[in-house]
Order: sequence, then structure tokens, then C-alpha cells
Amino acid sequence: SLRAPNHLAEYAYEVATDFNRFYEACHILSEPDPARQASWLALVQTTLRVLELQLDLLGIPVPERM
Repeated sequence: SLRAPNHLAEYAYEVATDFNRFYEACHILSEPDPARQASWLALVQTTLRVLELQLDLLGIPVPERM
């Protein structure tokens, strides 16, 4: 069933895995291009919101720091 919670958990895992790869490849705070750095920081914020929503939907408390 498409409503099964494992779909939410799998999606959250995929988002976290993809973000981890991005974070390893792109050094956000040392990026010399201010526009690129701003877009990367926006991506970080969006990813955080997506993961917080997914965890909330699954009934998992969101840690203070990730």
C-alpha cells in the first residue's frame, strides 16, 4: 500500500543519504561565490524542513542537532 509508513521512512533515508553526499562534496562555508553559498544554504534549510516533516509524520522526535 502507498500509505505504508515504510515509504515515508525510505524517502527520509534517501533524502538524508543524498544530502550527506552533497555535504561531503560541497564545502558550503568555505565557498567563495556568495550566490552559490546562499543557494547551498537554502538547500540545507529546505532539506532540514523535509526531514523534520518526515520524522514528524513517522512520530519520531527530531533531535536538537543533526
